[in-house]
Amino acid sequence: IRNVAINHFPHPDRYFERGLFRELEQRGYAYKELNECGVGTLHYDIKSVEKNTNLRDWVPAWCFPFIFWAAGKVGGRVSARLDWFAGKNICVVDKPKTIHGLRDKNGNPLSDHDPITLDFVLDAQQIL
Repeated sequence: IRNVAINHFPHPDRYFERGLFRELEQRGYAYKELNECGVGTLHYDIKSVEKNTNLRDWVPAWCFPFIFWAAGKVGGRVSARLDWFAGKNICVVDKPKTIHGLRDKNGNPLSDHDPITLDFVLDAQQIL
């Protein structure tokens, strides 16, 4: 359980979505240098009612006992990287970032995902 939470959920290109990321690379798209790899963008806490409600939208109810048991084995919180940039002919200007904890003036999260940023320029030599 701990291995999956640490080495697979924040790195879907290693196992769960390996085929997708290989396909991107085979078609000439970059992604590794365009993302803060290994940093989750979606976080689930077994104590968070609103997160569990959202999870129910796409996970069958019979999975919940296992999910809560597994999350409990790693401290009750699991993060996965679901958001990615992929592109061609892009030069990174500054390191990509995942921004945690964005909230409105009332303290409400702005999204259920952490936003990702990328400061880049197009590689003019490759475009022409």
